[in-house]
Amino acid sequence: MSALLADVTIGSEALKMKVYSHTLPSASGAVASLTFVTEGLRRLGQREMVMTLRDRVGARDALIEEVGQIMALYPMLAAEGRTTRAGTLTTFGRHRPFGCHLAYAPAMAFEDVAIDPEMLRVLLVNDNDREGFARFGMTRWMSRKGRETQWFPVAAWCESEGPRAYFSDDGQHSILKGVAALGLEGAVTLRGATVHFTPHGRDHEALADACGEARAARYLAVLPQLDPEADACMVWSPGQSQREAISRLESRGEAVGLCFLLCMEAPETKLTFLEDGVAVGLESTQFEAFIDALSAGEGFTLRTPEGGFSLDAVRPLSALFAH
Repeated sequence: MSALLADVTIGSEALKMKVYSHTLPSASGAVASLTFVTEGLRRLGQREMVMTLRDRVGARDALIEEVGQIMALYPMLAAEGRTTRAGTLTTFGRHRPFGCHLAYAPAMAFEDVAIDPEMLRVLLVNDNDREGFARFGMTRWMSRKGRETQWFPVAAWCESEGPRAYFSDDGQHSILKGVAALGLEGAVTLRGATVHFTPHGRDHEALADACGEARAARYLAVLPQLDPEADACMVWSPGQSQREAISRLESRGEAVGLCFLLCMEAPETKLTFLEDGVAVGLESTQFEAFIDALSAGEGFTLRTPEGGFSLDAVRPLSALFAH
């Protein structure tokens, strides 16, 4: 149950921010939290923002003031043509809100809080994670945080005091090291024996540009968002040898989120599950057909010798984790 605590006006843009108080369940007990929801950014061309923080005893007024300062940034960014998207990061210099950078994911619902699917959730990213977040993406960051906090996909609240880092030496050990990857709002999801790559409509322009570069580089790597319908997500850290996923309590593993898709030209067609994502080798003509389809915003289907790959991407389930 959530209760409306305050309705705040921010700046000269008549931007509003509603503040809700609620208690959220966690593996270690109930967590008193505040959720902040903007009203008025959409008319400026920006998506409405939602931010949830642990409620600090004796510091509630200070939290409301600092979050108000954060929300006041978005009209200024919109005026500069800098609209926010899921999976992106707003970075700061020495003076950072709560000592952190700001990341964005699709908003999650709370009881008695008016939140729609187009809103974005604001998350705090430790300065030590800044480079890793940009290189390895939101979904890998969230799955590691979710594993530690025993939440799927990630804890509903942020810690405003000392959020920890979740990237360590990925740059030395991940298959994505040295790979230029494109952050998307779409998803890469394992459903049964099929891997689905589902770009969002907002991804089309960025994908078309990336496809031009992929023709020269002979690979395309994407860092997706978690499918809203996913009931699990792969999770991996350097040194981990076993496949692992985080999931909802009632999960049956019917829709498992993957943290990356790497498609590359290769001597043979092959689909391999690595780390927390999937790598696909495509023969030259297949690679060109794949890039053509993505550039045009069309579907692409390819059957591999093992049983099939498509975007839809198909392969026998028994072979998925045989790597």
